[in-house]
Amino acid sequence: MEDWAESYRAECHRLFPYTLAFMPVGYEENTKIANGDVSTETEELANDM
Repeated sequence: MEDWAESYRAECHRLFPYTLAFMPVGYEENTKIANGDVSTETEELANDM
């Protein structure tokens, strides 16, 4: 990924920390490993907002 794109993603993640589109690269894979199922995690995040 180009530096400007990563900077943009990081700034958007800072402004919108719960938006999955702006999560760090590999976030979903790490979540699946830690929790076993990412679908419940995304539902919980949506309900928190």
